[in-house]
Amino acid sequence: VDAAVREHPIAPLRRALQQRRAASELSLDPLPETAVGSYLCERFGWQEAPAGLACLIADQVEGNPLFMVTLMDYLVSKQLLSCSEGAWSLAVPPESLVAAAPESLRDIIEDQLGMLSARERKVLEVASAIGVSFAVQALAAGVEADVEVLEETCGELAHRRLFIEERELERWPDGTVCRRFGFQHSAFQRLLYARLSPSRRQRLHLRIGERIEAGHGEDLDAQSATLAIHFEQGGDRPRAMGYLARAASVSQQRFAHREAAGYLRRALELLEQTPESDACSEQELELRLRLGRDLSFAAGFGAEDARENLGRCLELSRRLGDERSEGLVLDRIARQQLFRSEYASLRGTLEQLLPIARQVESAALAADASLLAAHADVLCGEFERADRGFAQVRSAEIDPSDAFDQIGHYSMILGFGLGAWCTAQRGRAEEAWCQSDAACSALAVHHEPMTIAGVYLGRAELGRLVGKLDLVREASEALRSELEPSGTHFPLPSLYAMEGWLLLESGEVADAISLLGESLERVRREGGTFW
Repeated sequence: VDAAVREHPIAPLRRALQQRRAASELSLDPLPETAVGSYLCERFGWQEAPAGLACLIADQVEGNPLFMVTLMDYLVSKQLLSCSEGAWSLAVPPESLVAAAPESLRDIIEDQLGMLSARERKVLEVASAIGVSFAVQALAAGVEADVEVLEETCGELAHRRLFIEERELERWPDGTVCRRFGFQHSAFQRLLYARLSPSRRQRLHLRIGERIEAGHGEDLDAQSATLAIHFEQGGDRPRAMGYLARAASVSQQRFAHREAAGYLRRALELLEQTPESDACSEQELELRLRLGRDLSFAAGFGAEDARENLGRCLELSRRLGDERSEGLVLDRIARQQLFRSEYASLRGTLEQLLPIARQVESAALAADASLLAAHADVLCGEFERADRGFAQVRSAEIDPSDAFDQIGHYSMILGFGLGAWCTAQRGRAEEAWCQSDAACSALAVHHEPMTIAGVYLGRAELGRLVGKLDLVREASEALRSELEPSGTHFPLPSLYAMEGWLLLESGEVADAISLLGESLERVRREGGTFW
């Protein structure tokens, strides 16, 4: 880059030799972490670099040898790396070294930028607001210039290997074919972005976001996270929150619940900056109801942040007089209380839930309340009462127009799946197997992680009760295959317990104890005491 910017004699010499086919150019790959580690050991006389340092430096400089040497010179000059009696050592933990680019590195880049024309610098600065890579159409919106002119400018910079390189073409949903470019190093993008004033950044992000939005029409899912960033930085909070919620939906479809929770939390943070109103409370309630599901799947029903989120949902639903939402929240609170073995609190919550289920005329919500009560009875050894409760769930008639019909269908399946365990406890093994088979068949239609977990956990427990190891193993393998793609973690303690029991029965005591210990550790971490 330095040679190209300064038109060093080596640059035209290289071109002339290549034109005469008297030379070939070798493109060097970025330095890998192992090479960075070797450099550190050679320079500082270490047998082995401090743990994590080579990885950190490799990430920071992205394999660029010049940046690596410059960064290490900077750390030495600031005495973050010091030599005492001939031995070099770090003065701070490695993670403390990841700050903004050092002045020396910034000076190198600023010097190179100073050799460009004002128009070229402006193009690169605007491109930095788009990101590490960018489409020329989005760049044109920020620069407010003709696309063809910008294609020529970017193409020339890429040809001269100045800061950017050309990437693959991109076709937008509106039919636009876009030339794409990307910064050769993320440090270029970061330092160019730092040159923009706050007001200029805001204007650029808004214009860029609107152009990307227009170019993708109704097909915005893939761009939702990007658009959320541009509109947030552009000062358009409502649109930013909308795209954050949309990005969360995209993540949920991929079972990326932690990622989805991050988007929803950011949307809630933006919402806090909005003046209080009923509309604002309704929006917060909607976001928190969605967040609760992601928190439960990602961290477990017993997680403290999931509990706090449900408490806020209950407060909001009652303030708004929204009985349907209140019923849904109470149902989720009861499920969490079951998970935490808080049976007295659970029964109190169900006493609040059942009148609401009748008030909103939801047989589905009532069926789920009965299921939770029956499940608690099983865990407390009240098998006769639990048997009646499961039977009531199985006989429920769910109206398709019921707002909670999905919950009702899942409850009915679990009425068979978990009910089979209770039926077996009461000595009706053949009937129990029929119930379990019916639950497994129903999963083909109603495929939902929590219901799948309940059915297979009940089936495994049924196999354990009657001493059929092959059925426990079959249920365990089926449950694991369902959990892995969905990212659902809450049934893992029971899965580990099943597999540990199988190992014990097979005489593999040490492995069994290790797996059961892992199960216990997860239980304690997630707060699911009933496991």
